[in-house]
Amino acid sequence: MMMPKLGVVAPLFGMLVSTVVSPVQAAQDVLPGDSEMQKALGGAYNHLGLIEYCADHGHASEADVSQARKVTSIIVGNLTVEPAALDQEQAGRDGTIVGLQIVGRMDLTNAAHPEVVPEGRTMLFADNARAQKLTERELCQQMVAQMQSPE
Repeated sequence: MMMPKLGVVAPLFGMLVSTVVSPVQAAQDVLPGDSEMQKALGGAYNHLGLIEYCADHGHASEADVSQARKVTSIIVGNLTVEPAALDQEQAGRDGTIVGLQIVGRMDLTNAAHPEVVPEGRTMLFADNARAQKLTERELCQQMVAQMQSPE
């Protein structure tokens, strides 16, 4: 069996390594950084807190809260959640939406998109319901429906 000369093997090895490393590097370039991930996790916890707010006001059941907790735990998985992200659950329980958050159904006919609370902004749940021309109960029902598993 004839062995290739080292001069031929080295470039082939280099191409192989670059092929293996390139997708990993590409994934790192595309995947969100830690701060973006913590913002997303904070949004999930804020959404959970808003469902708890709905339950506290009689607009959602304990089963709805349980389902919201289940969905949140699936979203979070094994990720480390920083205290600032966890604090957003309490904000939701207090009736505060922390942006970026979409609350209720998207209304493509309304250019103002009151269902979207922009990143870095907060809004009271009651004010958001009024902006969407809904009662708090109706907005809670929309949010609960979005958390249900399709069966």
